[in-house]
Amino acid sequence: MRRDGATACALLFLLSGCDGPSEPAPRPAPPPAVTSAPAPTSGPACTAAASTVAPAAEHLAGDWICTGSTTEMRFRFSSDGRYASRESMEYDGANGRFVFHRDQEGRYRTTGNRLELTPSRSTRTRRAPDDPANDYADKPEQATPRLFTFQATPTALHLHEDGGYALVLVPIA
Repeated sequence: MRRDGATACALLFLLSGCDGPSEPAPRPAPPPAVTSAPAPTSGPACTAAASTVAPAAEHLAGDWICTGSTTEMRFRFSSDGRYASRESMEYDGANGRFVFHRDQEGRYRTTGNRLELTPSRSTRTRRAPDDPANDYADKPEQATPRLFTFQATPTALHLHEDGGYALVLVPIA
């Protein structure tokens, strides 16, 4: 089955395969300011359980991760209102490894239990062994604001994107 970047991007939030760790990779120490998306590493798996706690925006700042057998989502929220994210999907196919990444950085704002991400930069990378002619790296995409319902505690960040599925991310120690 052919999967293009738009399909892969949509699949990042539609996959129910967030059930196990991805392969580990070294993670550099985070810079004092958000200048790029966090480097991928392995981490705890995510689930879509609902939270009953208040939004608590004071717990939002930090590095958060959700990993699965083919997906990984990482968000870094700085206390000054900036964020960076990387959403990844990778899997082995008959002809090699399919890779899709979306990297964003920009500003975030919370209002009650709503979290709005306004990217100033959004790029994507696609590598598909079955369709190499349509591969691309760091291709700019439209920086469209994203709206989430969120709940944050010191141990979990619940995100539910409008029109999408819920994620539970855990802090990166």
